[in-house]
Amino acid sequence: MPTLLIHEGFKFFFYANEHEPKHIHVMKGGDFAKIELASLKVINNYMKQKDIKKALLVVANHSVDKRGNGMNISVKVKGKAVHFDDRYLHVELEDGRIILTPMSWYKELQAGTFKQLTNYQFICQGTGIEWAKLDYHLSIESMLLSQINQKAA
Repeated sequence: MPTLLIHEGFKFFFYANEHEPKHIHVMKGGDFAKIELASLKVINNYMKQKDIKKALLVVANHSVDKRGNGMNISVKVKGKAVHFDDRYLHVELEDGRIILTPMSWYKELQAGTFKQLTNYQFICQGTGIEWAKLDYHLSIESMLLSQINQKAA
């Protein structure tokens, strides 16, 4: 999903693969937080107190597109490396596991060039992946949950 707003050093965005409740992610430098849109409740906070207050004010004072999705289950997983082939996105985790999800789940990534796909970075302390040139963000936690939901269906 796209970056919605860059304001005073803050980047506000949605992950493309998340679930309810609707929330927005905020990054500033290496710090990040997750804010529920309906209540403006801070779900996860790894930001300085003054920065989270500013971020909350920005969210409260802007008309945020609430089509973004959120998540109500928390699993701490951190990425170590990303690889891909013509069929799968491979994310190697710090604990040694590898997540494989079909590239067909990520239309924006499928449309990217090899150079664009290799130009990624881990964000939010390794819990997300950003392809800045594609303006695309994925939650590693949601990749795991998507696999569970796909298998259960």
